[in-house]
Amino acid sequence: MLRTSGRPFPALWLARLLVFLTASALLTEDALCQQGAVTASHPLHAVVVNAGRAMVERYVHRGLYYGHHNPGTETTPWYNSTQLVGLGWDPMYVRKQGDGGGSDAVLLIRRREGEPEAAEGAKLGCHLLYFHGNNQNLMGAAETLADFEREVGCEVWAVEYTGYGPMDGGPRGVPSEQALASDAMAAASWLLSHAGRDVPVFLYGHSLGAALAIEAAASIAARPTREGDARLAGLVLEAPFLTAIKTVVDYDDEDEFGAALQSLGSQFPMFNSTIAGLTSSFLEPIDKFENEDRVAALPPSLPVLVAHATNDKVIPHDHGEALFELITSDSKTSVFLESEAHALHSDEGRIGEQFFRALRDFVSENAGAEAEAVEKEAKAGNFDWEGLGRRQRPKISTARGAARGQQRSELWESLLLGGRSVARANSISSVAIPEDLRIRPVGEMLSQLNG
Repeated sequence: MLRTSGRPFPALWLARLLVFLTASALLTEDALCQQGAVTASHPLHAVVVNAGRAMVERYVHRGLYYGHHNPGTETTPWYNSTQLVGLGWDPMYVRKQGDGGGSDAVLLIRRREGEPEAAEGAKLGCHLLYFHGNNQNLMGAAETLADFEREVGCEVWAVEYTGYGPMDGGPRGVPSEQALASDAMAAASWLLSHAGRDVPVFLYGHSLGAALAIEAAASIAARPTREGDARLAGLVLEAPFLTAIKTVVDYDDEDEFGAALQSLGSQFPMFNSTIAGLTSSFLEPIDKFENEDRVAALPPSLPVLVAHATNDKVIPHDHGEALFELITSDSKTSVFLESEAHALHSDEGRIGEQFFRALRDFVSENAGAEAEAVEKEAKAGNFDWEGLGRRQRPKISTARGAARGQQRSELWESLLLGGRSVARANSISSVAIPEDLRIRPVGEMLSQLNG
């Protein structure tokens, strides 16, 4: 307890007062600077602007890495890698070299040989590396991974992120763009090096994972082709986004940004004029995961599938549409389905069936000779295809999600007013990861844990 004037003054009140004064100073400073009353050389300018940006970044971080800040929930339960063994998965630690941020290893899992699901995932002779969303970890994603094994026909792998688990010495620490980029690149590079020569590998990213899949694919495309590597056969982006902050407000859209500021100003009439004076230059330097720029590094020869629900309540589906237009692939497919689901793959009804039909179609068309041979066997009646063949594509809807502007306005107010932002987005900057990666065998890992 602090005291002032002989009266108790709780530390929480002081913290709130400091936040209020900092925000007020920031808004006033920004407006005065633009009016010419205060220049960028003013002694307080850098201090005030940086303090305000740091405050916004804090809430962006909490929204962007939601699962890291909310551990122990149903989707992000506490776990250790031995529990994954009990669920039928083989956990392995792929070593990272150099300063990639986070830990020096990344946890990668695949279905244990002999498990029934392993046979389901071997039908097309391909591999699918799954990057989960920001409000999930590998334990929380276990059911999702099983669905992909059953529905797609590729051997499924998945990677854990720095700061998301497990609790037994794996990739803990604090998540960041650099740390997650190194996680993604280490896992993808290892898989391509060990899956087998010319074996098709697909990278699949949902939400935050879409940014990581983009980063891994772009980084792999930029390095020299190595003899004996597997083949990057396709990239799947489910509910992707342009940039992290643009899931809250598109600061490049003058009308949308102005409407967001007007909405915020209505909450504080006394600061309405200064709030209206803010510009995009306040947000742009602190934006994260700028996928809209990173997709330019994807090779035109890489097949890409973009899928999004038209009424996604977390990431507006126009992000998926815009990214699809920016992607220069010679073979790209978009699937926009009438749904409010942020995860189309988790829909247990008609929408989920349509999504998996499109995904199976995409995989079978791009897996190559192995998939073609399996399909021929199926058509000849010599293989239990179980619905993995080519089917009619779902009807693609281009209807825009309802109340898009209202949703973003609410997120923007929550962001600056200190609420629990739900801006769960993704994208990532390029980080060079050394290619000499080593795997720690499961047996060695378990012996160390038991020792």
